[in-house]
Amino acid sequence: MKTRFLRKAVCVLLVCALTVGAVFPAFAGTPAEDAHLHFNKDGKFRILNISDIQDDATLDDRVKDFIPRAVYAAQPDLIVLTGDNIYGNVILLSDNTRVAIAEFMDIFQTLGVPVAIVFGNHDDSGNALSKEKQMQIYNSYSVSISYDEGSDLDGCGTYNVPIYGSTETDKVKFNLWMFDTGSSTTLSGYDHMRDSQLNWYVSKSNELKKANGGKLVPSIAFQHIIVKEIFDALNEATILTPGAVRYNLKYYVLPETAAPGSVLNEHPCPSTSGDEFSVVRQQGDVLAIVSGHDHKNCFIVPYMGIDLINTPGVGFYSYGDDALRGARIIDIDEQTGTYSTEMLILADLAQTQTYAPTGAALNSLPLREARFRANERLKHAETVFSTQSLTALEEALAQADAILRDLDDDRKTSAYDQSAIDQAASRVNTCVQNLETASIRVTFDANGGTCAVQDQTYLYGAACGSLPQATRGRYVLDGWFTQPKGGEQITEHTQFTTADDRIWYAQWSADTDWLPGDADQDNSVDLRDVTVLQRWLAGGWDAQLEFDHADVNADGKLDLRDVMLLRRYLAGGWNVVLV
Repeated sequence: MKTRFLRKAVCVLLVCALTVGAVFPAFAGTPAEDAHLHFNKDGKFRILNISDIQDDATLDDRVKDFIPRAVYAAQPDLIVLTGDNIYGNVILLSDNTRVAIAEFMDIFQTLGVPVAIVFGNHDDSGNALSKEKQMQIYNSYSVSISYDEGSDLDGCGTYNVPIYGSTETDKVKFNLWMFDTGSSTTLSGYDHMRDSQLNWYVSKSNELKKANGGKLVPSIAFQHIIVKEIFDALNEATILTPGAVRYNLKYYVLPETAAPGSVLNEHPCPSTSGDEFSVVRQQGDVLAIVSGHDHKNCFIVPYMGIDLINTPGVGFYSYGDDALRGARIIDIDEQTGTYSTEMLILADLAQTQTYAPTGAALNSLPLREARFRANERLKHAETVFSTQSLTALEEALAQADAILRDLDDDRKTSAYDQSAIDQAASRVNTCVQNLETASIRVTFDANGGTCAVQDQTYLYGAACGSLPQATRGRYVLDGWFTQPKGGEQITEHTQFTTADDRIWYAQWSADTDWLPGDADQDNSVDLRDVTVLQRWLAGGWDAQLEFDHADVNADGKLDLRDVMLLRRYLAGGWNVVLV
């Protein structure tokens, strides 16, 4: 695991390669399965984790501004909200629940990035609608892949999100658990996962393991309330220990094993009951448990083989720490099955957006949005684009990246004005609109036969349709193949899923109905064939013959040698073989 915390958000231009997106089949599973999230061509998958927005029907402008900036900067494949997405306690009317959710879901819908949510203890508190009704609201958005596994499980919104391979598109290579840690507080403290949820988790984990050839699928769990074992993972301290936090008459500090940059500003408020950690640890598939709930904490603490992670709150309605408010980036590696993580800090990201080199603030958001959409189009492409149109877009993105690096460098005054920024955004948008589907040239090699069609052009993603006919004397066409011998057979349903030009080869089988010497085509070889051949050679006499059958020595011509060989053959062979 690699971990680093960023105090300065950096927008990194993703390298735009000629990406061949798999053409996925239609699914009929859970919303998360139907979304068919998959690793990108580089074997990476990025999650943007946002926790504790925790606001009412009027979202704080600072958060509303931060969310798209964070998405533009992170370029995530999935957004995960880890609870207290709204603040039910301050929802005056139940109808305001929908409005509060819309404050941020409308942004995600516009950006078009898939969203998975879990609930916290404040989502359905006060006058807010129940979690089940809130889940219906979330699922009214096309970007939501959240769902409830059903009434057999306690709570609402315990489910899994599979991530499929970059090339093995039908194989789950990583898994995300979404756990509902409950709504209420008990006499002893905060709620926890129940046995029905844990039993479902073990069963589903084993199901994924079986489908993966008996190997556990590496996973990360997302939930609102951290497990009670967090205090076993922390070090006990005294009241005099710098940075110590107090909980139940004891003092705690982060252990030396905590990731660099980890911060413990308040005591964790964990579930005070339940067996989640021991069950997950025994199952062995979970690398990390990512929680929210504690707004001023930002840490990664390894404990007994599982990383306990806290993402600080982003919202302003409730308490928080301005130095920590932000979102967590989690990068998953397909090849190694590991992850790395960093923070996008709200304050740092916000201050790098506008400059006043000409006395007026510059607006770079349209350029960031254009760049984001272009990269999404390339990263999640379901087609391959022509080299010319792709090169034009890459050049426009390179210019956009240069401008944004300049704007994000707070050590100097920007060299660009608003006009240059707007023109760069327009150029990127135009190049996206002008992307052309790649064409593929197929050359047909008749492989000893003849074919009237020598080559043909197809579009990427299309099926090839009807195939050309080829002929060869004494042979029957078996079909077109990727190799002269062997290889994969091409059918009318074969789709073009790579953009390279190619050659298809005809393959042949000997015609078992071929009868050498049957010049008159009466399905027998006799003296009548000799007579027909002699008449034809003498000038015709209205003789009708089949050239290839009459050419018994296969030298490409008819002459007296063919008559002689045919006579000898009919006379008893004399070691004559007709071909």
